[in-house]
Amino acid sequence: MAAFKKFEIEAIRLLTANVLSAEALSQVEQASALDDYEYTGCGYFATLRHESLPIDRVVCHELKVIGESRGIKVGFILFLENHELMLECHDWGIQNIPADFREQDVRIEIET
Repeated sequence: MAAFKKFEIEAIRLLTANVLSAEALSQVEQASALDDYEYTGCGYFATLRHESLPIDRVVCHELKVIGESRGIKVGFILFLENHELMLECHDWGIQNIPADFREQDVRIEIET
């Protein structure tokens, strides 16, 4: 089983364009398990550690990457630091994100 869901990989690709090397992105896509996962009720944090990831802090948030499933909209922010990638998925509206959101069919788009 892959660490990140297909929609999360799409969000990661968009957020890290020109930030991650092809090798690092490949390692993220091929990872089989997350190193940490925290569901907050308003979203979640999914963390992966790998030596190919940058050591210096980079916050990827300039592009507004939005996900939508069953009328629930979410936003994504990505943090890189100390060989870790942490993807934050947070609510983008008035509805909380259900615990099973990662298992849903989520459509990714860029908000302009």
